[in-house]
Amino acid sequence: MEKTDLKAQLGEVAQRIRTMREITGLSEEEMARCTGVSTEEYAHCEEGEQDFSFTFIYKCAKRFGVDPTDLIRGVSPTLSSYTIVRHGDAHNPPPRLQVPEPGPALQEQDRRALFCHHALL
Repeated sequence: MEKTDLKAQLGEVAQRIRTMREITGLSEEEMARCTGVSTEEYAHCEEGEQDFSFTFIYKCAKRFGVDPTDLIRGVSPTLSSYTIVRHGDAHNPPPRLQVPEPGPALQEQDRRALFCHHALL
């Protein structure tokens, strides 16, 4: 039973890594170079078919500009909040949506990625 739980958790981490890669527009080849594995090995990790090390997770998180905890648990230990206003009619503005805000070290692109990441959870 424990193996099933670990396999499910591995799959969830792999899905978060894939989602962040897609949001940031990086290719599997770029991420493979960044993490020091072959493109084929990276693809297997991202599919949850191969176990990966903490070093792999750390390198992915560093490239995405997020905390490794974001990838492991799907929650950031350093979030506060900010408001996103979606584009709408000037006479009828859309409602404001409260979402977590990354710390000041993250750039705007990373904020959008983190927003999309949390929206998928």
